[in-house]
Amino acid sequence: MSSAEPSGKVPFFTLASFAIVLGLLYFAQDVLIPLALAVLFSFLLAPAVGWLERLRLGRIPSTLLVVLAALALVGGFGWIVEQRFAEIVTKLPDYRQSIQAKFQRLTRSGGMVETVRNELRQSVRDAPTTRAGPATQGSATTQSSAVIPSPPPGAPSPGPPAPAASPPLLARPSPDDPWAVRVYPKPATTLELIGQYVGKLLGPVATAGLVLIFIIFMLIGRENLRDRMMLLAGGGRLHVTTQAFDDAAARIGRFLTAQSLINVSYGAVVALGLWLIDVTMGGGRGGFGTAMLAGLICAVMRYVPYIGPWLGAAVPLALAFAAFPGNGVFFVTLAMFVGLEIFVSQAVEPKVLGSSTGVSPIAVLVAAVFWTWLWGPIGLLLSTPLTVLLVVMGKHVPQLAMLDVLLGDEPVLSPTTRVYQRLIAGDDEEAAELALEYLKERPLDAVYDQILIPVLAEAESDWHRGKLDDARHARIRQGIRDTVQRLGEKQEVEDDKAAGVATARDAKHQAIGTAASPDAPAPRSSLPAGSVVNVRCLPAHDQADEIVGLMVAQVLERRGYAVAVASADSLASELAASFDRGRVDVVVVSALPPKAALHARYLLRQMTSRDLDLKVVVGLWTNNNPTAVEVDNVLAATSLDALHGLLDQITPGILLRHAADAGRDPDPISSGA
Repeated sequence: MSSAEPSGKVPFFTLASFAIVLGLLYFAQDVLIPLALAVLFSFLLAPAVGWLERLRLGRIPSTLLVVLAALALVGGFGWIVEQRFAEIVTKLPDYRQSIQAKFQRLTRSGGMVETVRNELRQSVRDAPTTRAGPATQGSATTQSSAVIPSPPPGAPSPGPPAPAASPPLLARPSPDDPWAVRVYPKPATTLELIGQYVGKLLGPVATAGLVLIFIIFMLIGRENLRDRMMLLAGGGRLHVTTQAFDDAAARIGRFLTAQSLINVSYGAVVALGLWLIDVTMGGGRGGFGTAMLAGLICAVMRYVPYIGPWLGAAVPLALAFAAFPGNGVFFVTLAMFVGLEIFVSQAVEPKVLGSSTGVSPIAVLVAAVFWTWLWGPIGLLLSTPLTVLLVVMGKHVPQLAMLDVLLGDEPVLSPTTRVYQRLIAGDDEEAAELALEYLKERPLDAVYDQILIPVLAEAESDWHRGKLDDARHARIRQGIRDTVQRLGEKQEVEDDKAAGVATARDAKHQAIGTAASPDAPAPRSSLPAGSVVNVRCLPAHDQADEIVGLMVAQVLERRGYAVAVASADSLASELAASFDRGRVDVVVVSALPPKAALHARYLLRQMTSRDLDLKVVVGLWTNNNPTAVEVDNVLAATSLDALHGLLDQITPGILLRHAADAGRDPDPISSGA
């Protein structure tokens, strides 16, 4: 068998497995739907059963008590709804008169409906007539010939009228032209009618009974079922299976809890809003009980994704239109539902439900469409929990990792990849915006170390391997340079704000005679006041090294260092001769892969040939081997954070030397300054 055959069979087996699973889900829905509903309600009722068990009530009594309480809650809700709807039915004659009066106002002369109707009639009347076809012309000829003018006076009278034509005889049936036959069904008997209605009612009742039985047995034997499922699905990987089950249970539990809190709050706000509208605009005709019923219906219907809120809003909107004179109450009620739904769906649910399920919003929408197509309304109700299970499977089963990528809400691309992809696409603005977003979550040197320097290093490697052309490579360099400039400006604004806040806080503590909180995070120590340490940053080879030098300058200047970055357009010998010992305390050589060590070693050789006694730090950015440059009196750093640590070690000696040269006592600084 050739090596190409297995790779070609993998897509076929994948598609075949998907088709088999889809067929099982569709044809076995009579069993799978009650089972899925039972699992969902078991997750919902399990905490209550566990709470009763901790009260030493026992597993079976706790389960039966919780199930009976749930049935009583559902039955009480149904009874309340039935009672309120019975009251509404008794008021239907009044509602009918109100609705008729509103439609009469719409259709009266000069009304909107009447205006539209007149315009349509005028349009039809003014439309050009079409040319008559042969059949029309024939009928017109027949009609005109049927009109016989009366004879003039004195003319002989015509003969007697022709006898009327006899009715046509029925054609005999033939195999090619049979007679039409209409079959009238036999009227159904009373027993047959009862059987039809009972048959329609028996399906939902049987499903509900099956769900109830499943719930009871799942709650009673949930540990046994969990162990069996782990044994079947684990395949010897007990820790992975346990983690997957715990993750699924936690996500579904958080989803149900968050959804319940949102729905209860939504129903309470709806009830309060309807009652206020009724009192202020409707004269209290609806009453507080009707508002509470509408809020309860809306809270329950919100468990159905997307269409549930509007199904619940249909009842109060219909009552607002029918029960109150005028349309003010109806439009205010509609505006309340629209505004409330926009706020909940756009501001509350993405933050609460999105973080609890780990499913992306677009995946929730696609899952709702898919499960509704597969299982109908029940599938719509179960779409989110089932999608959560699929995401958990994709997270813990390597063969199903595609599900986690497609349905999960975690970013599938690293920050470095996202920024680099935007730069490759030529969207420098979005790349800068991404970097600014990351600056809100981490300090400036971390943004450079973890994102921009790796992006620049990857771009340089791709350019040397021929994956990037010269024009795009130059554009990426310029985009990163502009992003560094924007990050520096943003950090300056944030530092000014932080300095103002710190000044106000210190003034407040001095006014009340207290000290600042010792738990506040301490930033990296800056240079003592009045101290100056001059740093010269030299690019080892090209503009990429210079761009990292600009990053070095920004992070060091925040700590009080005076940093000057040389241009990469100069030769190595010119860079080595561009400064003297009296003005520069530290030299930082910036070298970015590839060939970072080679370029840095060449520049250092030019510097040491001039016998300069300087503190030199070579930055081999993103290089995991800092000892690649073996030169005496040279320190190596692979990140900006490591550069900070090296400067903390050599800065005290530099300050002591400055103090000795100035003939004064040095400022006491710690070794970690």
